[in-house]
Amino acid sequence: MSEITLSTLDMLKQELQEHDKNRPPLVKAPELFCEETSKGGLADFVAYGHPSIMLKSDEGSLVVGSHGMGDKEMMGFLGLINRFWDGRPYDPHFKTANPTLCDGYRFSVNLMIQGVIWDQWQVKQDGLTRGMGTFSRYLISKPVSTMGTREYQEPPIGTPKIQAFYDQITSIMDISLSLDADGRIEAYTLNLSIEAKNTWEEFFNVIENNLKIGGDFSEVKDVASKIAEQAARIAGVLHVFGKGPTGSIDENTMKNAIALAAWYLHEARRIFIASTVPSELKDAANLFDWIKGYCLENNTDQLLISEILKFAQPKFRNQKKRNEALAQLVESGHVKHKNKGKQKLIEIRPEFLED
Repeated sequence: MSEITLSTLDMLKQELQEHDKNRPPLVKAPELFCEETSKGGLADFVAYGHPSIMLKSDEGSLVVGSHGMGDKEMMGFLGLINRFWDGRPYDPHFKTANPTLCDGYRFSVNLMIQGVIWDQWQVKQDGLTRGMGTFSRYLISKPVSTMGTREYQEPPIGTPKIQAFYDQITSIMDISLSLDADGRIEAYTLNLSIEAKNTWEEFFNVIENNLKIGGDFSEVKDVASKIAEQAARIAGVLHVFGKGPTGSIDENTMKNAIALAAWYLHEARRIFIASTVPSELKDAANLFDWIKGYCLENNTDQLLISEILKFAQPKFRNQKKRNEALAQLVESGHVKHKNKGKQKLIEIRPEFLED
């Protein structure tokens, strides 16, 4: 009786082993985006969600103000984001929790943030985000506002170029992800043509030479030191968009990628250098922009000081703020005081009104 039982068990074990070999492909949950989260929540989302996911928000304060960005959690949360950008495995070991292995994934970040939130994020915990290299891992832009110039226009009958873009994106998304038995992405490999690699090396060396003291990018070394890798990543995106996930990246694609990367590098330089400018100088620059615009619009090179209190930005309708900003502009030589009878005017230097 025992021999029959053992034989039956062996047979069942063999059947189970054969059954395990023919397991169906792992079906991933279709969640692609997360928003307000913590370090542990983000790790679980990457480990158990779709293998290609994004931390995404059109209200970036939800991310900046999330639990993961709290004072006690911020360092670990940013460290995890840095690891995900690198694409390397994350395999924590805790005594009180089941391990959450993150491997074979692709992770992106896309945040829209109001200026005031951005300013607070930069200085949060003494600039921890930039100090840890998180800002340098992402492409940052701060567009100039077009408010006041967006007059109503009738919508076009059709948008064929946008539709062509959507169609191309859809065709790429229709390409099935190649996953291993554990649901990890089996990534495609894109090679660089010889010409593309030479072009990339030239860009790398130009950037490196400008990291030295006095170089163009010495004040944004953190961003500049990663910009060549950013260019290579952008080249990969452009190649896949135009030609699919196979083949070699050509020289023209690399040149286009470098142009984009260079734009973002200069944009980061503009943003981060501006963030170190004292507030009184920022106020002076803002007031000067308004004065220049006023003079160009009214075809003049002077205006009454009282006009500033009436028509300038709300901040400068405060007499103390106005006078402080004007004092900076007079000291720098951008404008000068002028009296016309009892009227007090300011006059802008004529060269600032030239095209």
